[in-house]
Amino acid sequence: MAACSDGTKRPGRTDGPLPGSLGTALYVAAVSVDEVAGTYTGVLPCADCPGIETTLVLKSDETYRLETRYQGKGNESPFVAEGNWALKDDRVKLKDIKDAPDTYLIEDGYLVQLDMDGKKVEGALAEHYVLKKK
Repeated sequence: MAACSDGTKRPGRTDGPLPGSLGTALYVAAVSVDEVAGTYTGVLPCADCPGIETTLVLKSDETYRLETRYQGKGNESPFVAEGNWALKDDRVKLKDIKDAPDTYLIEDGYLVQLDMDGKKVEGALAEHYVLKKK
């Protein structure tokens, strides 16, 4: 078996993912709903506040709970959305989300929130659209 190995690190292992889309594609090919399921948190960029505290819980039964709280807005209660989610290729799609991003790119141990068109956000804040798995 050692002769068949090309020595490249494989995603999903402790030795790290491959860089770029090839690494993502190989990682996704190896994941299941149960592996993607979990709690993801982060502070996403906000146009008119310091940030949006976000917690996304993806359950193994393909339901989700999304909580968002806008920092500095004086509202202690988070906005909550619940529904079903689907795993397709290298993405998680939240169903029944309207007027907000609903698709996340699966990376090794985190999700990257995509824009309204399902594309990676580019620019100075691009690296801040990340929810890390707890």
